[in-house]
Amino acid sequence: MPGDVVHVISSEGRYSLRVSVLGPLAVSIDDSDLTPTATKQRVLLALLAVHANTFVSTDRIVDTLWDHAPPRSARAALHGYVTAVRRALVPRRAAERPLTRFSGDSVLITQPSGYLLRLAAEELDLLAFREHARLGRAALAAGEHALAEQRFGAALRLWTGTPLADLQQTGVLNAHAARLAEERVQLTHDWADALLGQGKGTQAVCPLEELCTSHPMRERGYHQLMLALCQADRRADALAVYSQAYRVLTTEAGIEPCHRLRETHRELLGERSAPAATAWRSAGGRGEDHDLRRLRRTAGLSPSGRW
Repeated sequence: MPGDVVHVISSEGRYSLRVSVLGPLAVSIDDSDLTPTATKQRVLLALLAVHANTFVSTDRIVDTLWDHAPPRSARAALHGYVTAVRRALVPRRAAERPLTRFSGDSVLITQPSGYLLRLAAEELDLLAFREHARLGRAALAAGEHALAEQRFGAALRLWTGTPLADLQQTGVLNAHAARLAEERVQLTHDWADALLGQGKGTQAVCPLEELCTSHPMRERGYHQLMLALCQADRRADALAVYSQAYRVLTTEAGIEPCHRLRETHRELLGERSAPAATAWRSAGGRGEDHDLRRLRRTAGLSPSGRW
């Protein structure tokens, strides 16, 4: 299953490769840490890993390694870095056996004008994360909230910290790290939906509070937190969340909370609201109105309402 290591059989034994980017960059084989220490080698490996199984041109690599100001010797230096990264990815005793999975050419592939890092989901945490996310969203769209929760939980457990945290000071991969962090945020929202769909909002309260603090302009988080607090029999706190959302949005963005937040607020105050709802648009896209009505029922709110 994604997240486990893959074992490769050779005449000399079993080898397992793990590359991690959902936290500090790390490479291990048979539980031995083989992460490169030189900064440019780590940047090269990280760049290829976040684009695993996709061709990355030499020009793009050079621009990234030298932040768009490469020296004349850049391409020659890049060849040396590639050799070093291959050495990190390939056990020396296996490298001499070109037919094994761990032959250099089968992991880090040289192409006419660039390179490709070939990894499976069992070898790269990012690929495992995305596979769990895909399966979880399919389950969520089908209304299988328990299965979705399981998949989303497995995906989130793969994270060990800020993506590529050890390379932040270089600045050259910060855009990639920001995109990875955004994937984590979106998945956390989906995980919360899976919990809310089972009436387990109490478990989502703390993570949602953290999301609302770190992303104060996102109305989805406030809405989910209000529902989670209702499921936890904390309606007064849910009303306080609306007040916080109203204050932040009006003060910092000059806008009022969206219609769905205002209607949820009215229901919490005991006011009646009118017909049909539209859920937050998610990756699933199926049965959204039905799913939202179920979430509202589990939160103790009217299943109907204008959003």
